[in-house]
Order: sequence, then C-alpha cells, then structure tokens
Amino acid sequence: MLQLLTKPKTTSQRPFIIRYAIEGSNYIQILAWDKHQKPHSTEKESEIPPHPPYGEGNGDGEGLKRESTLDNAQPTVKESLKSKHLDFVLLTDKEYKTLCDLFGEAQAKGMIEKLNNYIGSKGKQYKSHYFTILNWAGKDGIKRQTIAKKPDYIRDFKEPNLEEQKKVNALVQSIIKK
Repeated sequence: MLQLLTKPKTTSQRPFIIRYAIEGSNYIQILAWDKHQKPHSTEKESEIPPHPPYGEGNGDGEGLKRESTLDNAQPTVKESLKSKHLDFVLLTDKEYKTLCDLFGEAQAKGMIEKLNNYIGSKGKQYKSHYFTILNWAGKDGIKRQTIAKKPDYIRDFKEPNLEEQKKVNALVQSIIKK
C-alpha cells in the first residue's frame, strides 16, 4: 500500500505522500495536506521537520524525485520554498524582493505586517499572500515606486553628428598639447 502512495501507477499522477528521514528519524509527508485540512489559526506549529527539497536525500539512499507530469512542468510556486515573514505570512524570496522593488522595503514590510495582523486576528487563509498584498496595495491606492533602470549604453548609443565630432576632436587635441 505504501508503495502505491509513493509511486503512482502512471507518470501523469503525483505521489500522495513522500517518505523521508532526517537525523535517523523516519517521516511521511502528505503532499496535499493544506488542500484537505484547515488547521485553526491558533494551532501550534508542527515540531516535525519539513521534507527536504526535491533532489536531496530522503533516507532511502535516493534523492526525492519529482514525478513527471504530462507536460513535465516545473514545480509550482506553492511547491517552492517559502520563507515565513513575521508569524503567518509566507513569501518566496523572489516575491519578497519584488515587493521591495515595487514599494520600497519599508512599505513592503508595512504591508506584510498588515496582512500578518489580519491573518492572526481573523484566522483568514489565502491562496497567495503575495497576490493578496498586491491586491490590498491597489485597493489602498499605495503608489509603486519608480524603479530607475540602469542605462544600457550599447543600446542607447547614437553616432555623434558632425558638430559633436568636431567638439570631441578639439577636446582631444587640447589634452594632447598639454
């Protein structure tokens, strides 16, 4: 039975569980736990360590292998590692950096704190904390900061006209004479 749960019959199906070992202790992770279970907001955090990312050891002498899907899709954002910000907000490093780039670090931290306080007080759950923050920022009318782009000198290069060439030549000649 355990074999069937960890390795589905067809490659288009994902495994239901992952077996792994950390520091000599064996564990089982139900992959779609959050889809089927809604723990209460005051529920104590698990003391069981999370399973290692795909490709790292699982205690069986093999790395965790992502089961291939019909289109061999990359892991989704939900499957990638997210960092915990404050008590409840989960964002990938890329999402956090994007928020900082869009709104500035201080404003991004303020919006994360607002979401964290709301989740903590109401127990609300969101599919994506990143998109929730973007949505709230739009509703609150928070302005995105202008991101100064680095100049691309090769792309922006223009051939100097005849007058500019004469000025450059005169400058070069004056430097050479010194």
